[in-house]
Amino acid sequence: MAEARGDQDARARVTEELAGVRAELAEFYADVEFIACSPGDFEALQTDFTGKDGEVDPAKLTANLPALIVACVQEEDLRDEEFWREQLDSGSWSYGERVNLANRLIGLNVAAPDERIPFA
Repeated sequence: MAEARGDQDARARVTEELAGVRAELAEFYADVEFIACSPGDFEALQTDFTGKDGEVDPAKLTANLPALIVACVQEEDLRDEEFWREQLDSGSWSYGERVNLANRLIGLNVAAPDERIPFA
């Protein structure tokens, strides 16, 4: 029983330490809200990051990500393509993080059935 209590105390300490670390890291981040842009705007942007076959071209997507961000960002003060280009090129964003953001923004703008829906 004493060992179980010790495990609970250790878990509580680690949880508290983790909360402290997360609070310290939060000082370096800002929440940014994104919304879907109009279908016409998204279709116009889509041609900038797809290949001739209509599939997403990762190199084009990465190069045009600032434009996609500006089209979807909620806060008007953040609608500055050069600002986003500088942020993304600052070295603090990994390639995977940029691709993840791009995929999420595309997901906001593409109305597709959930892939878990079975087709007969």
